[in-house]
Amino acid sequence: MIPVATDGAGMDPKALAAAIGKCRRNGNAKRMKMIYLIPDFQNPSGLTMSKERRISVLELAARNNLLVIEDAPYRHLRFNGETIPSLYVLDKKERVVTLFSFSKMLVPGFRIGWLVGPKPIVDVFVTLKQSIDLCSSAFLQHVVAEYMKEGLLDKYMATFIASYREKRYVMLQAMDNAMPKIAGLEWTRPDGGLYIWVTLPKYMDATDLFRRAVEQNVAFVLGSAFHPQGKLKNCFRLNFSYVSIEDIREGIRRLGKALTEYSKNVRG
Repeated sequence: MIPVATDGAGMDPKALAAAIGKCRRNGNAKRMKMIYLIPDFQNPSGLTMSKERRISVLELAARNNLLVIEDAPYRHLRFNGETIPSLYVLDKKERVVTLFSFSKMLVPGFRIGWLVGPKPIVDVFVTLKQSIDLCSSAFLQHVVAEYMKEGLLDKYMATFIASYREKRYVMLQAMDNAMPKIAGLEWTRPDGGLYIWVTLPKYMDATDLFRRAVEQNVAFVLGSAFHPQGKLKNCFRLNFSYVSIEDIREGIRRLGKALTEYSKNVRG
């Protein structure tokens, strides 16, 4: 696996081209098989790739004969803004496979998903799936199918998207009010998905902040947990989907207090 740099607009095509070039120069061209990315409301950052960047990624994939795995479990969870065409829709070379999941939009415990892509590639996925566990629960697949047949999924989605939109707004508002004014402290403002990504000043360590936050009875997921080399030590992820609005406000108040106290004891 080769990490590729990102910025506020998601995966950077220039960084991707550089990573591919380095791999070729090191004699590992044959080991390159695919580009994996989460273009919509990415986990953990909440960032969404622009249409222009999606097209650039597809062009790089075509030039280097690479498959593109578009992981899209959050794509249907848009609260604001215009929907950006998926890489699968933009693809002209039949090299994109898009993965979806009911885990983020219906019932997490069902562990049922689906994919779309060129038939020869999908057939390989089917064979691999059968070799692992034959198939996902037939009963649960029937439950999901009946739920959708009755038109309940669209109704349910509209309800909880409205709920998530409000919770995201409340969390961002609470952060604007409760987080200390520190140079280098920033967070994403996603148009959908489930997550907000917080970046601390480079001289701060999210692990140290975590210990103080736990003392305030609030927690988050460390940024280092999302990096293959354990980097991003000054970052962490917040989730606004599960807790109540009241708990969001109180949790951010406690987090702001913990960060304020931590900032007094560490200097850049």
